[in-house]
Amino acid sequence: MKGIIFTAKHHSGFCLWPSKYTDYSVKNIPWRNGKADIVRDLADACKEYGLKFGVYLSPWDRNHADYGRPEYITYFRNQLTELLTNYGDIFEVWFDGANGGSGYYGGANETRKIDAKTYYDWANTYKLVRKLQPKIVIWNDGATGPTCAGWAPKPDMWVKPTGVY
Repeated sequence: MKGIIFTAKHHSGFCLWPSKYTDYSVKNIPWRNGKADIVRDLADACKEYGLKFGVYLSPWDRNHADYGRPEYITYFRNQLTELLTNYGDIFEVWFDGANGGSGYYGGANETRKIDAKTYYDWANTYKLVRKLQPKIVIWNDGATGPTCAGWAPKPDMWVKPTGVY
């Protein structure tokens, strides 16, 4: 094994690090008296054992009140920035499942539909990723936007996923 991709936040919206942008995270659970940071624990363990560390951040958040609105993209990018700046070198970031659907969205039990190819403004999201971690591999499932499978530093080098990375 050479590396790990860790699910820092899945579609439920619960963050396994103490994100300053939401209360829906490990900072508000009794374990470790609200001082837990599971992302930190794993990043440190990877460093200790010589493994590469990567993160999966779900673009879809079934809990956030602004999901489906433009304001959510700022929130998503703020969380992405936390993950890509607070845990050392990140070798790969994964995005998928960015299609919207049923959720509780700040208490509203409803279905929200988005255009997965345009809503996230992937080109600018990827520019942010490259600015923060220039050598990172970006993986997206292709259904939600362009995929960069490799160390390509420029957004014009997107390729379709092959399933082999």
